[in-house]
Amino acid sequence: MRKGNFLHNKLVIASQCGEIIPVRRPIEKVSPEDYGPCPTCLGYFLREELRRHATQSCLGGDGGRPSKADLKMESEIMQGLYAPHLKDVLPIIEKMRQDKITLVAKKDKLVMQLGENLARRCCGMDSQKCRHYVSQKMRESARLLMNFRNIANDSADFNELIHPSNFDVVIQAVQVTAGEPEVDNTDVDGVQHPSEINTVIEEMKSKVVEERSSLYRRGQHLALAHLTFFNKRRPGEVEQLQLTTFTNEPDYRKEDIDEIQDTLTSLEKQLCADIQLVFVRGKRGRKVPIIIMPSCFELMEILVETRLEAGIPKKNNYFFGRYNALTPLRACDSLRLLTEEANIENAELIKSTKL
Repeated sequence: MRKGNFLHNKLVIASQCGEIIPVRRPIEKVSPEDYGPCPTCLGYFLREELRRHATQSCLGGDGGRPSKADLKMESEIMQGLYAPHLKDVLPIIEKMRQDKITLVAKKDKLVMQLGENLARRCCGMDSQKCRHYVSQKMRESARLLMNFRNIANDSADFNELIHPSNFDVVIQAVQVTAGEPEVDNTDVDGVQHPSEINTVIEEMKSKVVEERSSLYRRGQHLALAHLTFFNKRRPGEVEQLQLTTFTNEPDYRKEDIDEIQDTLTSLEKQLCADIQLVFVRGKRGRKVPIIIMPSCFELMEILVETRLEAGIPKKNNYFFGRYNALTPLRACDSLRLLTEEANIENAELIKSTKL
């Protein structure tokens, strides 16, 4: 009986015409998208009740408690929502926030194919970083598609965005997605001056020294923004600094070789005595040097000592780890936070890509 209803419901969903037959009809009006088949008995249930049904009725308590995400993914695969060749992106979809944006991403073939290609390219990368990167790009594409639909066509898919005739509409959708104001920023006087950048640097230097006893998160933002500004590196490189890289890095001040010291000038000797050096992973696995000034180094040592007290999980290997998460803080967020607090003109124009 349920197998016949399952085949009927699958045809209805594929054709977008007709009514599905659930096991229990709801009292209130419910969208068909809220229903999904049970992988065991093929009956259609509300997705919110699918795990309870599978645990109590189908598994009978002998098969353990399957995760809600696993059941939801199996149910959507049975509905034919995903192409058979999409294998690498499915675990990422399972972990994404299940909201309207993710729903749009899952229903569009090109967005799903984009996620699949990105997931394959991230092979060998840190799993947390890969999942965050792929899900971010898929959600950005879904937001762009949603804004395109609001401007042009409610039923448009991503294929229409790449059609040349829709170029102007796509530009409008991109501006809405990026949060661009309606008035064009064509004033050349709005470009930041070197004095403004120096003001931000001096502001951060003073805060690094004065706020050592502030909240842990505040200290993370100060150190991360200081390293990014001082070294003028890509934000993605600095924020990926590993905890072991910092703690296990040798103290070059204690391992000086006399022959090398004799070749240095007095200024170079003073710099070697004051600064520290660590290396992070850059593009194509290249080693990227990060210089740490004394004031920032002291703050980073405090962050290491108070790391566990601040709620950073032991499994989080990033130096700038998030609270109760396994991912790092974003350097661009730290830069934006401090430039806004510095109370300077055109703070929004100071970006890490313009250093």
